[in-house]
Amino acid sequence: MSVHYGHQDPILNYSDILISYRFRADEVCRHTMTDHALVYVYSGMLTVKSNGKILKIAAGDAAFLGRNYKLEMSASSSDGAEFNGVFLVFTRQFLVRYHHQMDQSDLPSAKGKRMPSVVKLSDDLHIKSLFQALNTFIEGRQIPTSQYMELKQVEGVERLIAQNNRFCINLFDFVGDWKIDILEFLEQNYTEDLSLSQIAFFTCRSLAGLKRDFAKVSDLSPQRWLTKRRLQEAHKLIAIEKQSPKSFYLKLGFKSLSHFSTAFKKEYGASPSELLSKME
Repeated sequence: MSVHYGHQDPILNYSDILISYRFRADEVCRHTMTDHALVYVYSGMLTVKSNGKILKIAAGDAAFLGRNYKLEMSASSSDGAEFNGVFLVFTRQFLVRYHHQMDQSDLPSAKGKRMPSVVKLSDDLHIKSLFQALNTFIEGRQIPTSQYMELKQVEGVERLIAQNNRFCINLFDFVGDWKIDILEFLEQNYTEDLSLSQIAFFTCRSLAGLKRDFAKVSDLSPQRWLTKRRLQEAHKLIAIEKQSPKSFYLKLGFKSLSHFSTAFKKEYGASPSELLSKME
């Protein structure tokens, strides 16, 4: 995982597993979370925006940040204190090992509902103790051993599950019954410029697995499904809201107005301007 705020470099990065930042200037970044993580704020404020919802994480708070195609995060000073926070990342390799070794009785029903991708955790002394211990290395600018970090990753996962075992559905979404629903993912992200590899990665599948599973739910290819969904939204914006294509074609993921117009006419038998003129 790579978290980056403007030109601010982390004060410590251990193999993209333990990443810490400390700085004064307000920065905003859009970030792709390629792995699940716990974030803890020592001082200042971290604001996370996801799917239109805003979560503020203050000093002493911890939050779960799930694997997510897009998050917008901004850090700021608070009560005169600069931002100081740390991310504890749970890589897929670690979670696969943990899943194989864990007590399977801790797992929720396969019919359980996923936790949101961003969740502020309840006050937990175990979690505070975990991040206080990690802060010893951060303050000393020392890299912990791999064995120590794996113990802390285990501790972090166990505290998440202790707070709500539905976190298992998010953490272990490489398990068959818990794989992310492809259509749900595409519906949430159809305006994004997603490659097949990215769709496969964020729905926890191989490319072959993505094509196989998608064929079970749609007669279209993933790329054609995305184009069709964008055109449906465009048709609504023109026919119902009477918006000009120039105002939205980029927001819907089309790279040029001419490309959008050609695709629209092929789908609906009329150009966007022809449809718009009928609506006026």
